[in-house]
Amino acid sequence: MSDTQNRLREKLLRTACVSPPPIVSDSLAGTETPQWLLDVGTAMRSKQCSFRKPTGATLMASHQAGCTLALRVLLDR
Repeated sequence: MSDTQNRLREKLLRTACVSPPPIVSDSLAGTETPQWLLDVGTAMRSKQCSFRKPTGATLMASHQAGCTLALRVLLDR
């Protein structure tokens, strides 16, 4: 973060915490697609899943904490 102002960097060092969210649960969807439910704080959760392809894998994340409906619809097809 060398491109940010010194005051902002100092404030972030004092107040920000960057760490991976705890995994609440993990499972396999009907198509053997791995999915995870993450605790993102303040009683909010976010669902993530991974789709494997011949060329690699794609990680899909719900676009807003607490919004797992769209992923559930995709995974249940």
